[in-house]
Amino acid sequence: MQSFVNIDGSINEILFQTHMMIHASNIYLHRPRSILAASGLIHQITCAPNAATWHSESILYHTKKTVDAADEICQMISAPPSLFSRTPFFVCAVALQAIVHLSAYGIAGWSQKRPLMQQQIQMSIGALKKLSEIWEMASIVLSQIKCVARAVLDPPRNVRSPDDRRDTTSAHHSLEEAGIAETLSANFEDLVQGNDESWFNDFLAQN
Repeated sequence: MQSFVNIDGSINEILFQTHMMIHASNIYLHRPRSILAASGLIHQITCAPNAATWHSESILYHTKKTVDAADEICQMISAPPSLFSRTPFFVCAVALQAIVHLSAYGIAGWSQKRPLMQQQIQMSIGALKKLSEIWEMASIVLSQIKCVARAVLDPPRNVRSPDDRRDTTSAHHSLEEAGIAETLSANFEDLVQGNDESWFNDFLAQN
């Protein structure tokens, strides 16, 4: 696929939008068939709807394609000249990227990737904050993403937010059917318990 960065370092906006739509479409296509959809993370995010779980024998392949697409969107955040030149559609792309990385952050087998995902989550929240200066929708999405992030990274032990419920039983059953239940903790609350997520609280205090 042709790069959206010209030889002189400038951005071809048409190609930028094309890349963005392709990566967002890949998330919409692959996420319902991935581990991430079976994680039980339920949220209310504008322009990033919950993904119903589709049974697939290639669930690991779909998971990789989903995360790869989110990684590509995250890299696009830092593209010149600035976020102020982005269209409101980019808000939705960043929202999709954030949900993918927040879902992936809780997967037990990917604990070694958490430092990178931490940076990606910070980047998406920072980008939405910047975009909220010109697009009202970004402000709404930013608030929603923060709520989901708090629930994932610092979940209450006995109380669940109505906007971020986890049906861990059905998620575990879905993964058992796929034959890979061992790759995902059946309880996200226990998964993050004991981990030092103070970085997130410190980051939110500044954003």
